[in-house]
Amino acid sequence: MRKKLSEKKLEGKLLLYLIPFFIFFDQFTKVVAGRILPTVCNSGFAFGFGGGFLTLIIPFFILCFISWQFLNEKSFIRSISYSLILGGGLSNFLDRLGNGCVVDFIDLWVWPAFNVAD
Repeated sequence: MRKKLSEKKLEGKLLLYLIPFFIFFDQFTKVVAGRILPTVCNSGFAFGFGGGFLTLIIPFFILCFISWQFLNEKSFIRSISYSLILGGGLSNFLDRLGNGCVVDFIDLWVWPAFNVAD
């Protein structure tokens, strides 16, 4: 069944608001966690591996690819998934730019520490 134009506009607006909300929520949890929990400054890639200038270049290109996928996605449900990925990825990218590392605070002791965006 075809959606009305007004429904598509509403869905598009919702998706555009979700990304900044996810970024804000992740940054908020990092600030709160930093006050009450021990945090880890992860300067590498996934699981802390790697480092150097590639920790900005590779996430940038991954975010560009996910953005392209998001903009070309027709399914609303998949678009929500891409919104989550973009919000989390952009939040972690902002951490890398501002702190030089990603702040992780969820530590299960059997897995490397991670954060809400992960």
